[in-house]
Amino acid sequence: MEFSTKSVARSGRQSYVSRMYKLMDDMALPTQKAMLGVTENKQQLISLICKALCTDIEFHHLCTQTHKLVVTGDDDTPTEIYKGVIINRAGLKTTHEEADVIMLRQMVDAVEAEHTGIFVVADDTNVFVLLLHYYVVLKLSLLVIIESTAKERAVIDIRKTAQEHINIATDLLSSHATSGCDTMA
Repeated sequence: MEFSTKSVARSGRQSYVSRMYKLMDDMALPTQKAMLGVTENKQQLISLICKALCTDIEFHHLCTQTHKLVVTGDDDTPTEIYKGVIINRAGLKTTHEEADVIMLRQMVDAVEAEHTGIFVVADDTNVFVLLLHYYVVLKLSLLVIIESTAKERAVIDIRKTAQEHINIATDLLSSHATSGCDTMA
């Protein structure tokens, strides 16, 4: 693992669960704490999920007929799946390790490709703050929705939020960072 601000923060969050697993496609997963408490386990899990998303032909035919799916895993170049066709997105290549920033790059790419809407799945306040900030700064008008992975949480319309809170949206990112909420993004 490379040394970076992110790796230092990650090591500070480690829960001191120390068992490293060798994950296989067909095995039952260890507990959530064991998986997410050890960076190597988490990285393996992400790789397994990305591999499954990129190789499941039935999923491609069921879920990518009307929506493009961009899968970003441990490879620097994301994979796009649309209507069952799989392509490497060399234009989205990044060596940045912070997922929040990668998602923003992909949002900008979607805007440049003139998509009419963007749907983001994330549980992170940082993602919300970054999406809102760049939505306003870039003067976007398309629909951007952020939804939590937890069904009971709210779905947020970034366009509507930007319109209703335009007076604070441009300052939200710096306020968020200086409050100690985030040092990575």
